[in-house]
Amino acid sequence: MSVWVQHHSDGRLRLEIGKSRAQCFCTTDRGVEVVGRRSFAPDCVELTLRDATGGATAVMWPSQKSLDATLADGRRVDLLFHVEPDAHAGAGARLAIIDARNSADS
Repeated sequence: MSVWVQHHSDGRLRLEIGKSRAQCFCTTDRGVEVVGRRSFAPDCVELTLRDATGGATAVMWPSQKSLDATLADGRRVDLLFHVEPDAHAGAGARLAIIDARNSADS
């Protein structure tokens, strides 16, 4: 199994594991604020995020439950995420949170 990560100047990370399909991961600059949260299934939370460029909807799946306190309302965070299709979202996609930390800790 081979694993490689390529970092792009625009903040994207490309991860390829073995023969699986490559995924692009993105990071945020400081100043992303959690402005809303909504539980929609056990241990699944939809987040509303905003920064100086606009807003986005993100999802925190059960496997990221340990990030719950970090992603509380009103917190400013740095995120690692990827974009996944979402037929219910107005833009047709949403952000899936991979990791997060308080902006002040970065």
